[in-house]
Amino acid sequence: MCGPLEILGAAASLAGGAMKGISGYQQQQAMAAQSRANADMLKRQALLERDKTSHEGRQFRKNAHRLAAKQVASASASGFRIDGSTLDFIEGAAAESDLDLQAIRYGGQIRANNLQLQAQQLRHDAKSQSKASGLAFISPVISSASRLGRGFAMS
Repeated sequence: MCGPLEILGAAASLAGGAMKGISGYQQQQAMAAQSRANADMLKRQALLERDKTSHEGRQFRKNAHRLAAKQVASASASGFRIDGSTLDFIEGAAAESDLDLQAIRYGGQIRANNLQLQAQQLRHDAKSQSKASGLAFISPVISSASRLGRGFAMS
C-alpha cells in the first residue's frame, strides 16, 4: 500500500518529467522558428543579391557603351579612320566588357544560389526540429514514469 508521501513523491516525479518535456518541446519549437526565420532572411538576401547583380550589370553595360563611344570619338577627333587596328582595339575592348559583364552576372548568380541553398537547408532543419519537439516532450515523461514504476515494483 502506498502512503501519502509516496503518492506525493510519485506526483512530483511525474510533474517534473512533464515540466522537462514541456521545456524540451518549447525549445525545439523555438529552434524551428529560428531556423524558419533565418531561412526567410537568406531567401530575401538571395533576392537582393539578384537585384544587386542586375543593377551592377546594367551600370557596367552603360559604362562600357560610354567607353566605346569615347574611344570612337577620340579616334575620330584624332583623324584616325575607324577601321583596321583602331576598330580592332575598340572591338577588343567591347569583347572584354562583355566577358566582364558575364563574370558579374555569373558571380551574382552563384552567390544567390548559395543563399537559396542555405535557406533550403534551414527549412529542412526547421522541419526536423518541429518533428523532434514531440520526442523532446514525451521522453522525460516516459523516463519519469519508468523510474516511478521501478520504484513501486521494488516496494
